[in-house]
Amino acid sequence: NNSCPGTPIAFVSTSTGVGPLVYAWNLNAVATPSSSTLQNPSGVIYPPTIGNTSTNYPIKLVVTDAYGCKDSVITNVIVKHKPEANLILDPFTTGNFSFVSPNTFTRCNATSPYTLTVANNSSTTNSNYFINWGDTSTNYNNAASFTSLPHNYTFNGFRSLTHTVTNSNGCTNTQNFIIYIGSNPSISMPNPGSTTGQCSPKSYSFSISGFASNTPGTTYKIESNDKGVDTIFPHPPPSFFNKTYFNHSCG
Repeated sequence: NNSCPGTPIAFVSTSTGVGPLVYAWNLNAVATPSSSTLQNPSGVIYPPTIGNTSTNYPIKLVVTDAYGCKDSVITNVIVKHKPEANLILDPFTTGNFSFVSPNTFTRCNATSPYTLTVANNSSTTNSNYFINWGDTSTNYNNAASFTSLPHNYTFNGFRSLTHTVTNSNGCTNTQNFIIYIGSNPSISMPNPGSTTGQCSPKSYSFSISGFASNTPGTTYKIESNDKGVDTIFPHPPPSFFNKTYFNHSCG
């Protein structure tokens, strides 16, 4: 009771009478589970609500004894609201990172250091803001809100950014982002030769090169118009790609 959303709640019945007793809990329609026949149900979860106060959920227990006599009690369980964690790119900063849905901040073809500028767009009254930038720098940990907060990165590739907000209830809410810094990739896959006047099926070995300087996280997609399945490689791709063509290209 009086817990943060997502915290499993346990209920205890101290009912007495001629047994065996039968228990019928109505834990509220929004709860998971919403009902129980156990004497002491546990692990009950109530949905989160954004805010700074709390919500009272009515709970009803009906107990039936061995003779069919019943008694009931109604009480409330109090669930605190959680804060809104809403970290966004600062819309007033030029040359900022770009946002790629659902949770990635990207920057391409820029010069180090790469400055990410974020803004707090939370609608709740919060007591603490924590940002783990995902690199070796000091985490941001401050009770004061912020409108614009810059951070410099010097790496290329992927990192993880975590943003955690604590409200006046003492409840927390966390956002997880991916930081990606890279450049336009390069690749070379020249014609292997002898590609005309051949009979199917025909196999070719394609040389792949020029990818060494590409950023970690780059993906490579090889498409073919012979009704085959596209092939996707993570970085780094293989030095050779072998392909057998079973369909001819004649009209």
